[in-house]
Amino acid sequence: MEFFSHSLDFQLQQNRSIVRLSPTHINLQKIDISYYCSNEKRVDLLLAEPFYVGHDGMLPWQNLRFWKDRTTLSDILSEDALIIPCKGILRACAVSLPDLWKSRCCLSNVEGFDHSVVNATLGACGHLPDLEEGPCLPFFVWQCGEFDVLSETFDVMEFDFSKQICQCQGKSQVKFTKTGVCHGFVLWINWVMDLQNSVVISTGPGHSFPFPTLTKAMKPHSSIQHLWQKL
Repeated sequence: MEFFSHSLDFQLQQNRSIVRLSPTHINLQKIDISYYCSNEKRVDLLLAEPFYVGHDGMLPWQNLRFWKDRTTLSDILSEDALIIPCKGILRACAVSLPDLWKSRCCLSNVEGFDHSVVNATLGACGHLPDLEEGPCLPFFVWQCGEFDVLSETFDVMEFDFSKQICQCQGKSQVKFTKTGVCHGFVLWINWVMDLQNSVVISTGPGHSFPFPTLTKAMKPHSSIQHLWQKL
């Protein structure tokens, strides 16, 4: 197994005719993990990029593979190793998405043809049978036409990367702040980079990539102002 050790190169090329990288570019060097294991050396810094724009078609929790990799490397980490990011917080809010809802409506039995396979393939969410749960759909919500936020933002669960991967569960309540038709919930992960919570990378409201994922699409329900509803 191998991983990459990052080192910063601050040396500038003196010859201006040569195309050169930024003075703070990152050099990558492969290191054999068995070297650390056999020589009883320990790694004191584990750094990962929590969100990569090329993964915008993924559900947010799929980036939690970092947590699994961190657990795999536990044997070579020092007891006080610095893990960056140090924590992930799954957040959500209720939304109205009429255009996306219409474009994803479930197809019923048309002219004798069963469209259940089509519904499953396309991720149909509107007018599903009562026994079927709404799908998880990876979308930039701002690209899905009209949308409106109906509730306060709330935490669903938290992931502590300083510890090894474990089972997680969470329960939240939704406080609606305006009336409207709730078509589902959008979820994203806030990546906390430091223990002081001073640096947070987020794709949530007010950030560069707002509302990356619609999940738990459900039958439309009218929200009542200040109504508390379990998710």
